[in-house]
Amino acid sequence: MRIVWFELLKLVKSPILIVLSLVMIALNLLVISEEWQDAYDTKPIFNEIAQDYGYEADRRFVSNIEASNERLLEEMNQSFEEEYPSGSIALESSTIQTDDSRMKEVVPLVIRESIIDTAIEADTYYSNLQSKDIADHHISHFGLESQAEAVQARYAPIDNRITEMVETNEHTTLFFRGYEIHSLLYREVIRNTLLGLSIVLVLLTAFSVNYEFDRNTALHTYSTKRGRKLLVNKWLAVNVASLLFITAVLGATLLAFFLTTSFSGMWNSYVSSYFNMDGSLPYLTWWPITMWQFLILAIGLTYLLLFIVVQLAFFTSVWVRNSYGVFFSYAYWCWFPFYVTRIGADHEPIYILCRIHTLHSHD
Repeated sequence: MRIVWFELLKLVKSPILIVLSLVMIALNLLVISEEWQDAYDTKPIFNEIAQDYGYEADRRFVSNIEASNERLLEEMNQSFEEEYPSGSIALESSTIQTDDSRMKEVVPLVIRESIIDTAIEADTYYSNLQSKDIADHHISHFGLESQAEAVQARYAPIDNRITEMVETNEHTTLFFRGYEIHSLLYREVIRNTLLGLSIVLVLLTAFSVNYEFDRNTALHTYSTKRGRKLLVNKWLAVNVASLLFITAVLGATLLAFFLTTSFSGMWNSYVSSYFNMDGSLPYLTWWPITMWQFLILAIGLTYLLLFIVVQLAFFTSVWVRNSYGVFFSYAYWCWFPFYVTRIGADHEPIYILCRIHTLHSHD
């Protein structure tokens, strides 16, 4: 165990690995910092409403919010000595737009009114939503017109799921409508963290396994009886160090994110809610999944995928006795196709290059 301990210290004290991890955290903070630039941050209003009235935007919820809005509108009109029929109309006034103190009083009312409108829209939207609409969207997006019938048949079971969501009011649970928070957290922050950590962990693994070969001491080390068992110690140290680096980077990133955007009062809202829709189509899960459940699943999947990356990198390092060779092998076979595919749709020559690479890798 002493050797495992020394191998572990060698990894966690590596300046390069520490710097790369800090750079990754800094890049994630840069992405998260976009939320800091909002002069009128209205997200806490959603938290307050969820805590006061609950996260289920049903008829009772709408009725309570409407009564509260009428009272707030009356107080606002008395304060401004005006007779605005609603907060949204008041917001259009140039007098209010040029007065920060008035804006801070009007904006919360506008958000509360928009929540009512969204709750009403949700029922109409999901009542008319069909699996064919979703299938046609993806057929058009991916150019699958020749396989249209097969794709529509695959999407047909979604109709039952949509009906279930409407019956259980899963589609009207409160969330940050219009902020694209779900997309920011999972499509940007966690995905970037996953890709960045995969680079760090491949370097970490190659650095440990090939340490003696890079320093020309392998013949002395592996010629001894104890040295022939060194790879087992390195494997243990690499896995423990990987766990520490993943926890540190992912923990710091998520801490910064949730200090910026609190899910307080809405952890039990559903991912498939209309309030959580970021684009032209909602997020549809095959079974009811709440925000906290989805986050735990995402974190668990991140650990699992990175654990697999570490194992592949370890066994690659055993055969490729050079740290740079291991890194560039992974860059070619794993990271290069991923990044090129993301931009390939807009750049045909790059897309063709990626396809050649992918076909070659399958031969």
